Amino acid sequence: MKAGERAKRTGLAIAGFVVGCGLGAGCQAVTGLWSLALPAGLALVALVIAVGAKLDGSRAQPLIPARRPKGDGRARDPWSARTVDGTRAR
Repeated sequence: MKAGERAKRTGLAIAGFVVGCGLGAGCQAVTGLWSLALPAGLALVALVIAVGAKLDGSRAQPLIPARRPKGDGRARDPWSARTVDGTRAR
């Protein structure tokens, strides 16, 4: 199940890359070096937004939340034996 979801996300990223390359090549053929104005302008806007957010002191939310361990979060030792009452032997 997880592998299928990962493959779907990877496939979408590859498809987006291929479409972007095609559009970039088409724009390059039509407008020449002026086709670089759009990506450079978008990068500049992203930089201004990032610097503005950094100066503001706000923190952005991650796109993919961090995975949290199940249970109490402590690592389990698979080699330790359990006692009759369910606790770990030391």
